[in-house]
Order: sequence, then structure tokens, then C-alpha cells
Amino acid sequence: MGRAAIKDAVRLWLARRTGEPLLHPAQIAVDRDEGGRPLVRMPDGCAAPAVSVTHTETLAAAVAADAPVGIDAAALAPGRSLKLEDFASEDEIRVIASVVDSAGDAGWTTRVWCGKEAVAKALGTGLRGRPRAFQTVGVAPDGGLVVEHGSPARRFRVRTSLHDGSVFAVACAG
Repeated sequence: MGRAAIKDAVRLWLARRTGEPLLHPAQIAVDRDEGGRPLVRMPDGCAAPAVSVTHTETLAAAVAADAPVGIDAAALAPGRSLKLEDFASEDEIRVIASVVDSAGDAGWTTRVWCGKEAVAKALGTGLRGRPRAFQTVGVAPDGGLVVEHGSPARRFRVRTSLHDGSVFAVACAG
């Protein structure tokens, strides 16, 4: 499912960029780089976008962009034990609570978790067991996040959304 999602994301990215008809999926090859990230090979003369993919038990989703990008998804499962305190600093929790009345609910907790995962994928590093190294420094009621990482800090815009019982997060630098 992941390879199909990547190919569809690339086909749409290229068609929107060029105004040309969609490529056939067989014209796009999906491999892995040395770090395990998806790598796209395009037909001669076509630029390859940056891509990212995510999977859950029931879905696969991908994104293609001109710049490094990351995507993550997670189901909003009732009774899920994910808590902000487990992966967010006190400063982050204050930032989230200052904008979102229900920052402690599963939806916002999952949005922040997926946002950090998406940024880690955009960087090509993964979380490496250190989710607090990815600091949520901005939150918008519409699901937008700003996440910083590293020193000097790199800032990423993250768009989160809810769809069919899952949270999706897409991160890009800037």
C-alpha cells in the first residue's frame, strides 16, 4: 500500500507542477535510500520530488514536495494511553494549552505526536527515542503547529487534520 500511495502522490505532484496528464504508475520506481527512506526514480527528463510515507493497520498515505517533507498518521483509538507529559516538555504543554482549550484530549495529543514524527521524517532522522528534542513552539486552533529541532533550531510548519478517525500530519521546512 505504501508504494502505491507514494506513486499516487508523485503522479499528482508532477501533474500539478507541469500541467501534463498523470504518469502511469509503472513509470515511477520506488526504492529505499541507505537510511531506509523512500526514494523515487522518475522517467528521463522528469525531476524527482522529495517523498514521505506513513502506514497504520488500515491505511497508507504519502506526500511529495519540492523540498524535504514528512508525513505521519495515527488512529484516534478510544482509551489510547498517549499523554502529552510522556513526550512534550512543560513549555510545550503551556504553548498548546494557551491556544487549545482541550490540549489534553486524545486529538490534540495525537496531533502533536504526529507533528513531531512528521518533522523527524522531513529531517530524515526519525525521533531516535528523543521526542522532546522536537519542540512545539506554536499551535493554531485549526491544527497548525510550528515545531523546532536542533541547534541552531530549524523551524518546521506542520499541518494536522482529522479524517475518518485518524490524525494526519505533514511537515515542511520554512
